[in-house]
Amino acid sequence: MNKSSSKGTAEAASQAQPAQKYYSTREAAAMLGLAPNTIGAMIESGTLKAWKTSGGHRRIMAESLEEVLRSARAPRCTC
Repeated sequence: MNKSSSKGTAEAASQAQPAQKYYSTREAAAMLGLAPNTIGAMIESGTLKAWKTSGGHRRIMAESLEEVLRSARAPRCTC
């Protein structure tokens, strides 16, 4: 195999990688425009799904964060 084809394979593999599956508390706070402490409270209340690393850091599931982002952007009824 020559260098050009191995490079092409590496580039294709990096492009095929799935999107991030989790976010840190700080990343989630930045995405939602909230304080990290608020993200912690949202995790404790069950609004965001997360787990703790062996070092005690929280990791928020991307799917859970995306759901909160979608609901925040949805138009609200002013009935």
